[in-house]
Amino acid sequence: MIVAVLLLSGCCSKQSKIDYIDKVIGKLDFNINPNAEYGFRSDFVDSFKLANKYFESLTISDLEDMALHHKNPVLRLRAFQKLVTRNDLNCYDIAMKNLEDTTSVMAMHYDFGYAEPLNSLEIDQLDTLLTRNKQAETKFRAKLDNRFMRDFTHEYFNYYQKMFMRVPKNAENYKLLRKHYLEGHNKYALVALAGYNNAQDTSLIEQALSAEFENYHSENLVCFGLQAAQHWPDLAFKNEIYDLYEKEVLGKAHSDYAHEIMSVMMQYDDEQSYRLLEKGKKAKMKDEDAYYSFCVSLYFAYKDYGKLRYKNLLDWKVIAPVL
Repeated sequence: MIVAVLLLSGCCSKQSKIDYIDKVIGKLDFNINPNAEYGFRSDFVDSFKLANKYFESLTISDLEDMALHHKNPVLRLRAFQKLVTRNDLNCYDIAMKNLEDTTSVMAMHYDFGYAEPLNSLEIDQLDTLLTRNKQAETKFRAKLDNRFMRDFTHEYFNYYQKMFMRVPKNAENYKLLRKHYLEGHNKYALVALAGYNNAQDTSLIEQALSAEFENYHSENLVCFGLQAAQHWPDLAFKNEIYDLYEKEVLGKAHSDYAHEIMSVMMQYDDEQSYRLLEKGKKAKMKDEDAYYSFCVSLYFAYKDYGKLRYKNLLDWKVIAPVL
């Protein structure tokens, strides 16, 4: 009887802790940490610390159950994150079970919050575990890569970006990458295809470089086309690169694409590219802010891919703050 009462007391205590965690943490963005910089009231910060303390007291088994079954997706994801920090190798199986859970969860990126699918965020967390834990890496990396190389339904996962550049270059993976791009519409695959230097892919990169601009820099097909051209600065893309330079770099005070465009031009390492960059530098001198932006982009392009001749174009005094 006494044992039963103690067990029941322990169960209620655990449940009350989970309820408190849900009440305090479950309404926050996934990876926010309340402190002075976010302007939370001190009493809420105290509540958060207590809720987090309760979270830390949960066992691996409690967290696994929460990650799979809790009604609040924020807590499912936070529980998964806790399991990652504890190097729980069952994270792989949990992530696979939640692979179709597309519930939107707010996630903080720097000071901005974005709604992202729970499954994508969990795969990001799983990748963190595999990257830092050799045992997990050995056991699951090849298995996970093999799964996603043949999965054409989750093209928005960040995991693809690293995976495509990591998998061995061979005929089978080349065919899979083509399928990812042409059928799965996975933009990351275009960048990986550039590494094969296959002539049949030049038209794909040309089309990407000529695509319409969208609202967000990271979503633009043009951005992926530029990344592909950086890996493979084929002469077939030259006209598109020069058009982008005239339109985006010379035609605007500031361009999100200046660094990438200049990087490709520097890899051509020809007189025309040099003269166009020299022309741009002189034109930007009329506006202090535009000149600074141009010089910084020019420096990082040189740092990444520049040949010796382009060193003469750098304004060391202007770029000193970023060195």
